[in-house]
Amino acid sequence: MKPRILIIDDEPEIRELYRNFLETEEYEIHEAQNGQEAFRLAGEKSFDLYITDIMMPEMNGVDFMKVLKMIDPDAIVIIVTGYDDMEYTREALNYGAFRFLTKPINMKEFLQVVELGLIERRQLFRTTTNEKLKRLKDKLNTNPDLQEKVFNKLEEFLLFIEKQGASYVEMGGHGSKGRIWAKIKNRFIPFEVERSFNQDEINIMILSILSKEELDLMLTNKFLKFNHEFQAEDILYRYRVKAYFELNEMVVCIKPTRREVVPLDKYSLPSALLNRITLRNDNNGLVIFTGPTGSGKSTLIDSLVDYNNQNGNGSVFILADSIEYYHDSKKCLVRQQEIHSDVNNLVEGLKSCLDYNPNLVVVEDIRYADVAETIFKLVDSGSTVYATMRSKSTTEAIQKILSLFPAGEQDQIRVALSAALNSVISLQLVPGTKQSMVMAKEIFINTAQTKQAIQNNNINELYTLIMQGQKSGMQTMEQDLYALSRKGLISADNALESAHNRAQLREMLQYR
Repeated sequence: MKPRILIIDDEPEIRELYRNFLETEEYEIHEAQNGQEAFRLAGEKSFDLYITDIMMPEMNGVDFMKVLKMIDPDAIVIIVTGYDDMEYTREALNYGAFRFLTKPINMKEFLQVVELGLIERRQLFRTTTNEKLKRLKDKLNTNPDLQEKVFNKLEEFLLFIEKQGASYVEMGGHGSKGRIWAKIKNRFIPFEVERSFNQDEINIMILSILSKEELDLMLTNKFLKFNHEFQAEDILYRYRVKAYFELNEMVVCIKPTRREVVPLDKYSLPSALLNRITLRNDNNGLVIFTGPTGSGKSTLIDSLVDYNNQNGNGSVFILADSIEYYHDSKKCLVRQQEIHSDVNNLVEGLKSCLDYNPNLVVVEDIRYADVAETIFKLVDSGSTVYATMRSKSTTEAIQKILSLFPAGEQDQIRVALSAALNSVISLQLVPGTKQSMVMAKEIFINTAQTKQAIQNNNINELYTLIMQGQKSGMQTMEQDLYALSRKGLISADNALESAHNRAQLREMLQYR
């Protein structure tokens, strides 16, 4: 990526002169004819170096630099003037000018100073990100008016993206290229907005909603998940926020949370499955919800928790990095814990559940062997466990759990998994014929026959057993895609595009 330089001068000839010299060095050059225009450009893009004249109408170069340094303390500014004025020189250097050059400019010296400035910027960028974020946080803490202004700006932006139908937004970092990216109707695209936020604005907005302790945690772990909420027009808006670093720049991911639970009957789940996975019956076991990010796993789980809460009795523990929907206790006592803020880690939270013997435990993700082992113990003690995974199908989810363990332990784990597993629901969203997304499902119910297949390491047989198990409430993804296509809810092309076994679905569609 080329270094980005902003030239600020009210004389077009001077700007053209600098551009002609710098473009030969393969820099990305931008121009502004005064300080106000420079701030507008700086709000749209981040610059590695600024070259500004002192004497300009409306705002001189020193005043421009004063305000710029408040936003970006590490900005590299080269001051150029035709006035050999020591007062301006001292003021510019006191406010952090990198170099001070007088006209007429020696172009060889000019290019050397530019290169030195860019080197300084790269060094500062690599070594002082933590210090810069702390300085910005201190500035917000000592300036309540600025804090409120930034906070309101963030709220306006969040309300705007929701009105545009964005279900997920990502901004900041080198890869964003100064743009805001959003998931709209399951497509991840650059967001069309009147203006983007530069990196410093993104940093300041996030710092406005972080406590000092949360900032310290993020800088230590280089990663932080948290919730943000505010009230507007009697509506409580809540968001899941994730912040991490890319090439020493902060990246921010924002996801609006649900304010309503989808009624369970909207999913058309087979009654045989519901009888096995809800608290109205004595069944227990591990229920895995799998599928890609954004496929509706958490939404379905919240619908099931709400159904249990209204129709069953018992205690429910929900463990997640960030709680997406707050459940009020109705017929069930519902406890919700966030990892790091309420419990130190997921395994510790799961082990504490063993002491309470809850009827239902909800786990965000199975990624580690100790998580899987603790889940097996919870099931053995009589709990039902809802857990998510990122895999495409039942067979892939089972193989993924087995792969968490060393090869020498897998025979034992297959036995434990076959005993603990209740069912697997694999989800994906498919573009519908009426411009909305349609949920397609693979449903696996663990029967005596499938348990034996898992124990004997015949995992590849499970697909055939699912396909033949419709009377038990099972269905393959292809069978559901076929049914959705026959109902006219999705097109045949989109069904094929979403199939795991396209050859089989193509054969089924021939007899539609």
